[in-house]
Amino acid sequence: MKISSSRILVVLSFIVASSCAQETLTECGQVIFADSGTIEYKLDTNYDMWEACAFIVRVQNFSYIKFTLEESGINGRDRNAINILGFNEQNLTETYQLGPPNTELVREVKGNIAVVIFKSMISAGTGTGFRLTFQGIRTAKQSPPGFDLVFNNEKSSPLQVPFSDNFTDVASTNLMVFTAGAHMLDEFGIAFKLGLSGHMMEEPYCWDYFVVYSFAFEGEVVLEQTFCELETAEKEFLTGGIFIVFFRNYGGRFTKAIMDWGTITDYYDDA
Repeated sequence: MKISSSRILVVLSFIVASSCAQETLTECGQVIFADSGTIEYKLDTNYDMWEACAFIVRVQNFSYIKFTLEESGINGRDRNAINILGFNEQNLTETYQLGPPNTELVREVKGNIAVVIFKSMISAGTGTGFRLTFQGIRTAKQSPPGFDLVFNNEKSSPLQVPFSDNFTDVASTNLMVFTAGAHMLDEFGIAFKLGLSGHMMEEPYCWDYFVVYSFAFEGEVVLEQTFCELETAEKEFLTGGIFIVFFRNYGGRFTKAIMDWGTITDYYDDA
């Protein structure tokens, strides 16, 4: 099942993943819930400078995802252009890079969910994209349900999570990615902002929680903050790249959060 995240769509585990049909993601912001498939992005087309193109892959009842870089025209100056972030039902597990200067073509990533980010910084017009296949491996217990969404514009901001009261009846693991038009911000005085406020189910046990990560030019994933307090006033985060929000809900009906995001100008980092 392939989903374009231009609208809010909920993916739950009782939608059965197809293990026989190979499906292909080709556009920034698409997500897939399947045991195998392909990401094929600008394989025969020159990519632009400062791209930040995100996809989300979710497999069912597997504890690892095997990624294979089958073909690539990425310019060697765009180092570590393909970044893979693995998530299990608890949190971020590990990160890997594919593409120049890495010689490895295969990576096994821990977890049943992965965010795949293609970033380009230097070689616009001189490099082309890639074909990356994935396969769920190492059978595990039944995976929790959840939704996966990529927001490449501000049309859905502000956003309330969960989207409906019925969704919180069961435990779930959820991922949201926010970008500034699927691009990095390279101009001085401009930043991408994410704001989050919420009301959690219980304190101090942190049964429900949000974890905010940022991903910018260097390709490093930064843990910004974990939220599990009973009441959280709005916190704001800034980056020149992407935000990833991991939401773990253990089935309580009381957890609510509001997120808003967008590009801001006249921002100057004094650090």
